[in-house]
Amino acid sequence: MIDVIDKCLQARQVVDRHVPGEEVYAFTDTQLRDVLYEAISPVRRRRQHLKVAEALEKVYARKLEDYLEALAYHFLEGNDLPKAVDYSQKAGDKAARLFAWDQSRRYYETALKLMEK
Repeated sequence: MIDVIDKCLQARQVVDRHVPGEEVYAFTDTQLRDVLYEAISPVRRRRQHLKVAEALEKVYARKLEDYLEALAYHFLEGNDLPKAVDYSQKAGDKAARLFAWDQSRRYYETALKLMEK
């Protein structure tokens, strides 16, 4: 994986976001990102989302509040519905505390739809 990232960095298809203490990369071309994402099989994509969510929980266990939105997204895409509901509700609560009403509503609606399944 490191070789692939290095090649993408050299080709300027990926850039280093320079986040202190973390390795964060971003695609320079969203179309390339989307094409590569769609090329991954749905089963593998779900597994990868679940791995990302579990890694976020582990690495940021002491500051999950900062990652609620990402956790909700990755658990949803990873098909872990109970955790997706939990983190969607928490992300909705966080958005409400920040008076981000539309965002709060979206997280609560997601949680509600998942609970109905």
